[in-house]
Amino acid sequence: VDRQHAARVPLAAFDRPSFHERLQRAAAEVSARPVRLLQDLLAVLAALVGLVVMAALLLSVASWLPVLVAATALPHAFVRLRHARQRVAWQQDQVPVQRDLGSLAAALTSRGTAKDVRVLHLGAAFGARLAALRARLHRSLRALAQVRSRDELLVTTVASLGLFGAYLVLVDEALVGGLSLGALVLQAQAAQRAQNAVRDLLAAGVAVHE
Repeated sequence: VDRQHAARVPLAAFDRPSFHERLQRAAAEVSARPVRLLQDLLAVLAALVGLVVMAALLLSVASWLPVLVAATALPHAFVRLRHARQRVAWQQDQVPVQRDLGSLAAALTSRGTAKDVRVLHLGAAFGARLAALRARLHRSLRALAQVRSRDELLVTTVASLGLFGAYLVLVDEALVGGLSLGALVLQAQAAQRAQNAVRDLLAAGVAVHE
């Protein structure tokens, strides 16, 4: 931080836990978030190009086919958006716990505080507190993962059913002579890739929003 910006932070701010929580959140994100943002923006562009190409192929069979493929991928984006918001909220809620974990770990392992901890017989108490905080953090993370896994299973099932419906349309078109075998394979791959492109586009958009 340069002097100009550092001068804007009053000394009283360092006495407020909320300031240290914001500082920790900023320090945790500043190294990776800009690179991730650039990668997500490039992913949006790549998915958009792929979606346009695949949709053009599907339009040659039926005008509603790209709409069906896209609609079955939308629930996945909704779930990603909801879980991204939940993850951000979790990170904000758990900052005090993470800050306490860092303080306890530093007190237990730092050379400057090891003597005081040993003289005051605080090692066992600090260790127990550290273990309890870690267990609490792991429980909350496990709960988030369980909800996400359940929702991901549901939207993946919906997407698979939509893709299966698109395959049925293509097979029916091939049986009546509207598509050759090579065209059938090409259109089937286009349907799958179009759905993946919609899902990737929306997921990258959610990541940029996050």
